[in-house]
Amino acid sequence: MNKNLTFVLISSTNDLHVEDTLKSISALGRVLVIDGGPRANFLTDQPKVSLVKLADKYGSQYIARKYINSADQYNFGLKNVNTTWAFIIDSDEVLSPELAYFLKQGDFGNFTHYSIKRFNFFLGRKMSHG
Repeated sequence: MNKNLTFVLISSTNDLHVEDTLKSISALGRVLVIDGGPRANFLTDQPKVSLVKLADKYGSQYIARKYINSADQYNFGLKNVNTTWAFIIDSDEVLSPELAYFLKQGDFGNFTHYSIKRFNFFLGRKMSHG
């Protein structure tokens, strides 16, 4: 585990893929889960996720905070990071094995930041453009 890395993950009780995200990052660094509560206009027949239980299961720090917008949640999360590096990740993203290996090594050089290319998938297929 990289002790100099914190993942900032914003989520809600209706993010159905958040456990996949937690599985892909929990062994790599500290994880801060910011729970914004249920989002408006959500289909009520979908199951709700207990973020408190998932955060506990994956050894993450859990903070409940009213959701205003994503930027506000991420900025709040970044203010609660006490490690050298922070990685912002969405609750429906998972890391590639190559990126996970790089982050686990923890040797990020003398850079001040990195930009990660993200790939979007739809119905199991990688999207070239949208």
